[in-house]
Amino acid sequence: MWSGLRVKRNKEKKIMGRKRRFIAAAVILAAIIMAGYFGFKFHLEKIARQKVEDFISKTSGLMEIDYRKVSVNLIGLNAQVKDVTVKPQGEKEGIKIDKITLYKAREGKDKSHGVHIALNGISVHADQLIEDRDTVRDLGYQNIKADMEVDYDYDDRKREFRLNTLRIGAKEIGDIDFSLQLTNIELDPEKVILMLFSFPRIEINEAVLNFTDDSLVRRLLNFYAKKEGKTVDEAIRQLTVKMDEEITRANDPFVTQSMEAVKSFIY
Repeated sequence: MWSGLRVKRNKEKKIMGRKRRFIAAAVILAAIIMAGYFGFKFHLEKIARQKVEDFISKTSGLMEIDYRKVSVNLIGLNAQVKDVTVKPQGEKEGIKIDKITLYKAREGKDKSHGVHIALNGISVHADQLIEDRDTVRDLGYQNIKADMEVDYDYDDRKREFRLNTLRIGAKEIGDIDFSLQLTNIELDPEKVILMLFSFPRIEINEAVLNFTDDSLVRRLLNFYAKKEGKTVDEAIRQLTVKMDEEITRANDPFVTQSMEAVKSFIY
């Protein structure tokens, strides 16, 4: 009887010993994984921070850029810069941006490159828009907070520029989503003058613009009607006549289609 109990207790001790060793091994493995995770994350953030500093040094003659933190999302390998302030040279106040996320920054052996970047929480005060300050206030805007996303690719061999997305959105204004494809274009900063002369030869293969209104059109119509001393309906009719005249003069299907879209939008 006693020998049977001792065997059972010995088995329980062996099982408990294996459990402790398994738990200890799991803890050590988790520690190694976490150390590797944070070590790799720190390494990537160090590289990202250096790239941010390199970019800031290149723009030092044009603007001042300040930021609080650089981090890297290991799932998507996206670099994030938080609490950014951009102040053009000569300006007293800067534009604050809550977060900038760099999804893609590709550079080829030639001049080919691509960028996908998002700016969230761009804060602009009406007083910072010196030339348009009064107009912005008359439209009823004081503090504007917007988001922006840009995604484009340039193929130097094909001389093709593709704007996959240009998205800008702000509360009580609206959302703009624009895409564009250009061919026969050369994006070379060293040949910017030649780019200006080659502009007539640039071909627009595709251009799509979508706008979702969030009270901007109504504000613009009220502003225009007040300025012209008319009711909103009278102002709309006047604008429609002007657009019909432009459509008649235009010899471009794209311009005609755009004008027709605007006409249908304001009604």
